[in-house]
Amino acid sequence: MASTSLGRRLVACLLNISEARRKDLVETVAKAALYDPKGLRRESTTVLNIFNDHDYNRSVITIVSAIDSISEVVLSACEKACSLIDMRSHTGVHPCLGAVDLIPIYPLGEDVLPQDCAKEARVGAGKGLPPLDPTVSGLGDDGAAYEPTPKADPQEQ
Repeated sequence: MASTSLGRRLVACLLNISEARRKDLVETVAKAALYDPKGLRRESTTVLNIFNDHDYNRSVITIVSAIDSISEVVLSACEKACSLIDMRSHTGVHPCLGAVDLIPIYPLGEDVLPQDCAKEARVGAGKGLPPLDPTVSGLGDDGAAYEPTPKADPQEQ
């Protein structure tokens, strides 16, 4: 169990992006989570792992941050992914909804509830611009599944 104040507030996001074959692009997306727009390293944020599936042409970037900053961190990575991944030329066996198509957020620290993660997922989705509107799945405030309807044609994302 986490024993520090920060440790009790940690969450993990398993950001799914529709690219695995271009390592430099995937790493650029991961770095967007780690650094703010001015190029300064974000405090209390790290990328634990990047899993690449070349057949699916999909990567899962595991980002850990404090619950208070996760939506900003993930939105930065999503913006970078959407600016770099062209779904019109995407190939892979996995049916993708867009450049970013899944943004699950999970509690790690004992002071974070699943409902807190669902709230941050909705905050992050609400800050996204129309072309950055992936399907967001999570738990609602009552613990029930939360899956809003995509607002844009996935092929245009």
